[in-house]
Amino acid sequence: MKVMIVDDEYLIREGLKNAIPWKDYDMEVVATAENGEEGLAMARECRPNLVVTDICMPFIDGLEMSEALLKDYPDTILIILTCYDEFEYARKALKFGAFDYVLKPVDLNVFPEILERARKKHQLLWQKHSNLSAMLSNVIHGREDAGALRRNLETLGQGENLVYCCLLFKLLGFGYAQSILSSEELRAFLRQFSELLEECCGGRELLLEGQEEDGRCVVILGGESREAVEQMVEQICQSVRRQARIRDDYPLLCAISDERQGEESLAAIYRQCKEIAQVAFLYDHTKFIHYSDLDRQEARSEDITNMVEAFSDALRTFDNPTIQAKLREICGNIRGSGQGSMLYGHVFVATVFSGILKVIGEMGVELEAFGEEFMAEYPSIIRMDNLSGQMQKIGDLVERLCRLIQSNKSSPHAAIMQKARSFMDSNYGDSTLSLQRVSAEVHMSPSYFSIVFKQTVGRSFITYLTDLRMEQARHLLRNTDQKVYEISYAVGYDNATYFSTLFKKSFGMGPLEYRQQFAAEAPGETRQCEKK
Repeated sequence: MKVMIVDDEYLIREGLKNAIPWKDYDMEVVATAENGEEGLAMARECRPNLVVTDICMPFIDGLEMSEALLKDYPDTILIILTCYDEFEYARKALKFGAFDYVLKPVDLNVFPEILERARKKHQLLWQKHSNLSAMLSNVIHGREDAGALRRNLETLGQGENLVYCCLLFKLLGFGYAQSILSSEELRAFLRQFSELLEECCGGRELLLEGQEEDGRCVVILGGESREAVEQMVEQICQSVRRQARIRDDYPLLCAISDERQGEESLAAIYRQCKEIAQVAFLYDHTKFIHYSDLDRQEARSEDITNMVEAFSDALRTFDNPTIQAKLREICGNIRGSGQGSMLYGHVFVATVFSGILKVIGEMGVELEAFGEEFMAEYPSIIRMDNLSGQMQKIGDLVERLCRLIQSNKSSPHAAIMQKARSFMDSNYGDSTLSLQRVSAEVHMSPSYFSIVFKQTVGRSFITYLTDLRMEQARHLLRNTDQKVYEISYAVGYDNATYFSTLFKKSFGMGPLEYRQQFAAEAPGETRQCEKK
């Protein structure tokens, strides 16, 4: 048992700490405080099982401190130190739950009997809590029905039809820990984590159960009202957030169920937390998610297909910044869509792998050694239990691929872009010619065809098409008698006014002025009109 002594007189504090053989009663003094305010703060820090406190103290007196302690930690055993003229205060303390009182001046001979009773009470409380925990565990896992739990609660003197809430703490990166730690190290790691959560719960939990196979800890809370349970949840979550070790050593997902009344709801609130835990692989840092805030959109196969196609289009650019930006976008889309199950992530990663190999084949890139290395990475990536880790590994592989491609003298896009330009050269007079149509001709999506076209040709698609049409228009103006509107139609513009505007922007003069100026020149001479 952990013991705290609270008294504003130094000699009494130290005398009680040093004169009583605490170890004989399986007790240890873990803290001393000189007033109720300090006592409350230290109690929340060290969670004593037994508190010995004076009544009259500055700031917060012993009664106020005791009431606050029993409200937050109802299993705390309180022994009150009191003088004869403060006996009414001692009576009040006994009424709200103090265990016993000792009159001042303190007679150390009275402590053995009181401490022995306190030790036995602590053992009974522990046994009662253990029995209740076992019953709760059986109910949430479906090994026992709620009716049996209700009957046992009545036997234990616990309230029935409490309001319950479930917290499920899922350690992020646990799969990775399993691959690098021995079974003994892993058990020690989980034990430390469970002890830390127990400290944060402060005895308010009805059940704290660790699950070694997947790095989870389940906490069941219960109270007389929804408000009381909500307050407990908030206090525990705040305590977890305050723990620097949680953030640094134990990044986790905290799944929080709805608050529901009655023992029949226990299995349901546990299922809610398990549903939230399915999205754990989306996160790398401590995250608290309430069931009411969970986006439960179903993962759809077409969503995976669309994302993989978008990634494949980005990959066809072999431009590393473009591809990495698309990976970040996809990661954000998966997180934001609620499509967070581990299975969904595995399907996406597997499809991405096949997509990368397909694109490499399409481009005619000879990278046999890279392909072997790439596939060797697949098992480790698919086993990772967080999305960011998977995306990072894929990103690293893609970066190496881009470096290999860039070291290759010939661009894998050259042949495709030549095909696109040939198609445009043959069809520039078609007013319906568009980016979508040309990209479809070379089997690329419009957005990434646009990127690849500019990277390879050096001009955007629309600039290249306009320049092509203007050059053809200039040739017709110089070598035919066709009217301006006829030339406009011939080079792909249904609106002659718009055509004239583009021509003037390209050559600094309108079509008619250009024709007149060219006719005025000496035969055989060609004046070069500079583009602005």
